[in-house]
Amino acid sequence: MTPPTPPRFDYLMLRLVRTDGDPELISGLAEALRTGEKRSFETGDQLLQLIAEWSGRNS
Repeated sequence: MTPPTPPRFDYLMLRLVRTDGDPELISGLAEALRTGEKRSFETGDQLLQLIAEWSGRNS
């Protein structure tokens, strides 16, 4: 029996921008700390898509 594969962690730094006019909206900059790649996002959906792309690329 082979031992289970330990979990792999991806570390990200997020800089979020929020506006007083609409606190539900977020935008900002995400940085993958392993590679230093930085990408901006304008919505929460774009942030989730970015994380999914980075996770798929590093798996």
